[in-house]
Amino acid sequence: MIDDLPLSGEQLQIVVIAMALVASAVAAPVFFGGGEPATNETVKKGTLSTPEPVQTARADTEAPDKLRALPESHTETASGGVEAPTEVSASAGSQTMDVSATTVDGEPALVLDDSRVHEGRWVSVPANWFNESVGGVPQTAYIEHESGESYATPTHVRGDDVAFYVEQFSTNTVTFSGEVVLSGSQAADGTQYQYDINDLDSVSNFDINLTGRTSTETETVSGAALANGDSLDLEIAGTDPATDASVTFSGHEETASATASGTGSGTVSVGGNVNPTDESVQLTGDTSTTTDSVSANGVSPSTSTSLSVGGNLEPTDGSGGDPTLTVTGYGSSSTYNPVNDYGDGTTDDDMSLAIGDGSSDTKHSSEIEITPGSTGDIESLSINVAGTYGDDYNPAVDVYLVSGEADQSLTKDNKITNSWDPSWSTGDQSIPVDNPQSVTAGNTYHLEFVSTNTDNDGTSDTLNLAVDTAPSSVRATKYTGSWYSYQQAVDVDVSIDGQVTDLSASTDDGATATFGNFNDGETKTRTIDLSTASSSLDFSSSAGHEIDYSLDWTERTAVEDPDIDIDGDGYVEASWSGIYKTGESTTTKSVDGLSTGDNSVSTTTAAGPAPSWDLSWTERTAVEDPSIDIDGDDSPDASYSGILPEGETSSKSLPNLDTGSSATISTTTGAVDVEVSMTERTQTVDPAVTVNGNTTTHSGTLADGSKTPLTTDTAWLQSGTNTVDIAVGDGTLSADAPTPQVGFDYSHDASDKISTTTTETEWLEQYNVSKTYASNRSSATLTIPHQKEVLSIKRVEKRVNGGSWSSVDSRNYDLNNTELTVQLGSVVAGDKIEVRTTGSMADVNNGAITVTEPTTTGDPLDSRIRVDSWNSDSYIQVPQTAEYHRIHYVHDATFDASEDVRVLSGGDQRLRIPKASADEQLNVSTIPVEANATSGDVVVTVDDANKTQPVWTAKQGQTDPDTVHYTLINAQDGEKYTLYSQTHGIGRDSGTANSPLTLTDDDSGETLTFLLENSTASSSGGDGGGGTLSRVSTQDPLGNIVPLLGVALAIGALLVIARRDEEVTNAGNNAAEGIESAAASIPVLGPAVGGVLGGLTRGGAQLVRTVLGNQTVAVAVATAIGLAAIQAEIIVLPSGSLVIVATAAVSALSFVALREFDEFSMERWTLIVVSATVVSLQVLSDESLLTAIVNSQVWPILVAGGLYLAYQLIQSIRSPEKTQNIVIEADGGNQK
Repeated sequence: MIDDLPLSGEQLQIVVIAMALVASAVAAPVFFGGGEPATNETVKKGTLSTPEPVQTARADTEAPDKLRALPESHTETASGGVEAPTEVSASAGSQTMDVSATTVDGEPALVLDDSRVHEGRWVSVPANWFNESVGGVPQTAYIEHESGESYATPTHVRGDDVAFYVEQFSTNTVTFSGEVVLSGSQAADGTQYQYDINDLDSVSNFDINLTGRTSTETETVSGAALANGDSLDLEIAGTDPATDASVTFSGHEETASATASGTGSGTVSVGGNVNPTDESVQLTGDTSTTTDSVSANGVSPSTSTSLSVGGNLEPTDGSGGDPTLTVTGYGSSSTYNPVNDYGDGTTDDDMSLAIGDGSSDTKHSSEIEITPGSTGDIESLSINVAGTYGDDYNPAVDVYLVSGEADQSLTKDNKITNSWDPSWSTGDQSIPVDNPQSVTAGNTYHLEFVSTNTDNDGTSDTLNLAVDTAPSSVRATKYTGSWYSYQQAVDVDVSIDGQVTDLSASTDDGATATFGNFNDGETKTRTIDLSTASSSLDFSSSAGHEIDYSLDWTERTAVEDPDIDIDGDGYVEASWSGIYKTGESTTTKSVDGLSTGDNSVSTTTAAGPAPSWDLSWTERTAVEDPSIDIDGDDSPDASYSGILPEGETSSKSLPNLDTGSSATISTTTGAVDVEVSMTERTQTVDPAVTVNGNTTTHSGTLADGSKTPLTTDTAWLQSGTNTVDIAVGDGTLSADAPTPQVGFDYSHDASDKISTTTTETEWLEQYNVSKTYASNRSSATLTIPHQKEVLSIKRVEKRVNGGSWSSVDSRNYDLNNTELTVQLGSVVAGDKIEVRTTGSMADVNNGAITVTEPTTTGDPLDSRIRVDSWNSDSYIQVPQTAEYHRIHYVHDATFDASEDVRVLSGGDQRLRIPKASADEQLNVSTIPVEANATSGDVVVTVDDANKTQPVWTAKQGQTDPDTVHYTLINAQDGEKYTLYSQTHGIGRDSGTANSPLTLTDDDSGETLTFLLENSTASSSGGDGGGGTLSRVSTQDPLGNIVPLLGVALAIGALLVIARRDEEVTNAGNNAAEGIESAAASIPVLGPAVGGVLGGLTRGGAQLVRTVLGNQTVAVAVATAIGLAAIQAEIIVLPSGSLVIVATAAVSALSFVALREFDEFSMERWTLIVVSATVVSLQVLSDESLLTAIVNSQVWPILVAGGLYLAYQLIQSIRSPEKTQNIVIEADGGNQK
């Protein structure tokens, strides 16, 4: 085919080079946009432009020492008769800026214009121009940009020149009137200004202008344990609906203590929808009883019997006491007489022993010895009186029973008869026994007969006792004033009751019961401490006839070694060792096994009855299907499906929230903790300015950025101190609403020249106050009320009459809350005092920093700081500014900075810079991504600060692994994004943006970024965040390999058919013959059907050959397949690829068309190719052609290639390729 081209080899080479240049010029800007990420300012429709950095002075610093002079031709006098200044200088754009002098409202003004260099710059004008044109050097320049934005900037006297800073170009109009200027870009409700005026006659041009401001504040409203149907007051404050609203559902469990009890086997029903916790069980013992006894009648008092006591507890009497032993004793009576024991049984004498008194009235006493032969109690006595002497004077005789032999001494112990009055006659006389005493057989005793009275008649009055003189030893004694012993036995009958005595019982294991003595037939009952070890009962007695006994007890068997199965699975959940009586409880044990619903309970024991059981547990009801309705339409605006366990959260976005609105919570089961966060908004409503008690107002809402003047009257001003108060709002805002603010510009002429400029930056609040005093002052002071909380004053400086700045000693200023008071000392009339201060809103832990280049409020944070001191535990507590929640990072450091930021739950950030040291400098910025740990913290390091597609690495902080919410601030509404893990190559979360977008991951340690899915937006476009992907998926990235292979095979098949069309026909014929042959074997209809199918096959093959045999048609069909694959996103082209394809197509088609019409020439075709290239570059860039070529960064290649192409084209035209004709003779003759 190449041989068919109407081009020489050299011309063909030129064509190929030209097409390569076209492709590189158009494709390079799209595919190779440069190594650095594009920013909003430098990206223009796919072409990256990286301007050289311009070092410009800032408005809050001194002007550079060296400024560049403008050419004299760049200054001119316009209208108004004001001569233009000469020797104007600037810090930038000195060769492109023009200066013209004019008048505005009759006052001199300068117009500064630069249509090419737009950066802000310092401008210096000779001081004598101000003296001649303005009447003196002003301290403030008022600048109005061509966009309509206006602002005031202080002037700086630099020797013979006066410099001021202009923020931006192209065209600025600068005026120099006004000597009292109060301004605040965000004056809050309650702001107050004070200044002094000495000469009211010079007051004029009194103006107050206000600018609407929308103040915002992030608020969070929460409710705990909200059940179905509960309401949550959203407490939306402010004037406008709250934006950026979201709700976080936190799993909440309602718990309730539950118990169940039973004995033996039973069923326990457990409520809730989550298995219970805190399960515990306790068993209570029980005791079974059986009565038993042993008894016998008429047995010896020394009998024994065997015992068998059952149970596992000590036996009782059935009432808790020891068992009872009941005994009845039986005995017989006997009489003892000493005559029968000691003598020969007969009495012999009556003269020895007597009772009564003697002749000297001595009271007679006698001792009578006895040795009883039986044991028992002395029941009665009977004594034999042998003779009577004297008169009966009614003697009183006491009788005592004393142990031992008669010993000629009266003990008078153990009296048995009291005052016996004997009959005055002979014979046996009975003596009553008042106090029976026991005697023991074989033991010796003596009876003491003691006469206790006398008749005092001087004669002997006695009763003589009958005695037996046969004993060989002393058996009686007598006292008649002296003692006399007698070997005689007295005839006295001693009656002894012989009953059971000293009876006791005992068991073989040591239990005893003592009964003592029995009367005949007496029954006694004693308790005895039987035990299960007792096996015999033994009686013992010193005397007695016989006894009856009965031992009764109650055997007890208590619960022993119990266990319990609480879930019916046949396995024991808890067991105990030991014996548990009735009412005795086991220890409480924790168990696990209960589940919601019915549970079978059973117990077993080693002995004893079934125990009773007490189960306790905590029933858990977790929230299920929580949702929130914020607009009252009974439809959820955000919801979570399923059970949300305790400790887990789910965050959902919400639409804007109207002020005063409330929400209704719905759940299928249980209660939920709800937290709603939003950004409250307050517009400027009814702003008012009060000057010395005179109020001027704007009624209604002043929209954000809208400006309005207020009515003023110079009569409001007064000599001395003037007080200006700012009020914003109609008084209906709640205390928690964003503080209403208003832009405030206040100015008038006065003798005392005052200028106050407030510059609020992200981390600093700066004031520059200038005042010219019209009178002497002995102790002047300056009060500066800061608008926000200032943690420390970093700098206070002053200068007098344009001299050098000097620091104010810290003893001469005082910060009280937000109010700074500076002591200026004495001043004289005409002195111009300038004070500038810097207050820091950044808090540094164990270190100190200085913000050397702050960021103006509203601009993206990019503040440069200097480290004054730093330690290993130092960190910067990021101040609560507009970018408070965004991820902070460090760049352009003077050392190898390796920072990270620790983000705490709630959004607090601690910027840590471990390698920092004193005097090092760095910039602090943010990426448009917020991070918030749900409960603990996360440590974040920024890897790529690209504003459109930032990349960061998150890792676990000091707490356990935590869930982290990432919010892309500049997400494009309606676009779908993926939180993409570059570490693992998968998406972690995805969602559709709705101002902004929050996606969730954990802090397990990986590198993340936001990727934009299926969007027409380009990564090189404006403000939209997130890189562009044709499709982002968490699935296998090779998921579309099959469709790609299918497209490739289809196009390949088309090209093969186009090249080998005859083989298509042959294949069709062969297939038709095979069909016909196979069908012919089928009876009847086979040949006919085979003929039809064969014909269709041949026709189809011929149609394919006819259509696709034409290579042009085949290429067109293949192209259509490729375009369809692109449309179906099977083949994904980068942005701008269609322009590249179109450019190449124009080049190729123009070549073919010129050839077909025989109009081809290199000049024509080259012109077409170059024109197509120019149009393509312009389409891909919104700048001029020259800018597009320069910004494409391939212009050196274009220049070199173009020169080479031109050279080759000229050479081709000048020296066309010569053609050699070779003719071969038919007869093989000579070659010419």
